[in-house]
Amino acid sequence: MAGQIIVDEFLCFVQNKIDFLDELSIIQICATNYTDVEVETGKSTLYSVCTHDLRNIHRKGDDKKKKCIKDVIKLLKEVDPNSLPNFVARDLSRLPPVSFDHVDVTRLLKDMALMKTELMELKAQFITELKEIRMSCQERTENNKSIPRTSDLLERTNSTSPPKNTPLPLVNTPRPTLGHDEVALSLHTPTYRDIVHIRNSSHQTKGARMPSTNSGDVRMTANRSVARDLPPESVGISKNYIDDEFIMVENKKRKRKLTNMRGTYSDQCKIQVADPECSIYISRALKTVTEANIEEHIRDMGQKCLSVERLAQHRETSFNSFKVRIHASNLNTFLDANFWPKGLVYRRYKERQFRDVLK
Repeated sequence: MAGQIIVDEFLCFVQNKIDFLDELSIIQICATNYTDVEVETGKSTLYSVCTHDLRNIHRKGDDKKKKCIKDVIKLLKEVDPNSLPNFVARDLSRLPPVSFDHVDVTRLLKDMALMKTELMELKAQFITELKEIRMSCQERTENNKSIPRTSDLLERTNSTSPPKNTPLPLVNTPRPTLGHDEVALSLHTPTYRDIVHIRNSSHQTKGARMPSTNSGDVRMTANRSVARDLPPESVGISKNYIDDEFIMVENKKRKRKLTNMRGTYSDQCKIQVADPECSIYISRALKTVTEANIEEHIRDMGQKCLSVERLAQHRETSFNSFKVRIHASNLNTFLDANFWPKGLVYRRYKERQFRDVLK
């Protein structure tokens, strides 16, 4: 019966959605969109085309439709899909849509957890491979450092070469075969220190013959010449290797902040000390209260103020606020709760400090 085409909307929907939806969702959708006759007909058709000798159980009771749908789902899962015919739909409107309400959230969470696990495994594998790549790069760098420099090769060649004005024998001497180390030396790229050494050697050989030096002296000479050519600001590091010794560079000492001190001489003298000024903030006064009322209240309390200023409100309020300028010596008096009427809000006024942009 494989390859046969049977028109049945109910079986077509179940056969196509059985791999994507859970059993409970399929039962609810089919029970809502298909009648009892359509479900029983589809069940009978499915049992008749199956090659296995399966007994079609006739369900009874209130949940007859749901039990039949469950039997169909069970049979489709047990039978080989290749041995079943293809169920198609003539009327596509009979295929119910699958909305988000029919999606099993638990199964979706399991799939997300599985994806997360696979992603973590992929991340761990990537980190391992990255470490291996770094280790191989470090090994190559160490191998390159172990190769002798070009200056050493030149000194070795000069030491083995015959003296000048010595005739060479006209003999067909076989050409020596270079080893792996010498081949690597011939392909070595000169470093900055080698170039500096060669440049210094060329200047010295013009006036006098340069004495032979070993590789350690060559590197030391290059270090000293490079350090002398550097600008002063580039030498300000933690440690510099100059003239065979370390030079410790210490940080500059920070400037100490100067603190003000006050005199304690209490007898009368010609120097009069100015009384500093400060401000008091008062609020929650009625709209009818003016600056003159504030000054009159201060005089009634036996005190004086330098000025009273009504503060501008950024938004409409039901009260007025004022800024009272006084001498700092009278601050404790003005901050006394008995000095102001009951319910009036007061505190020391915080002056705003503006930075001079032109400085």
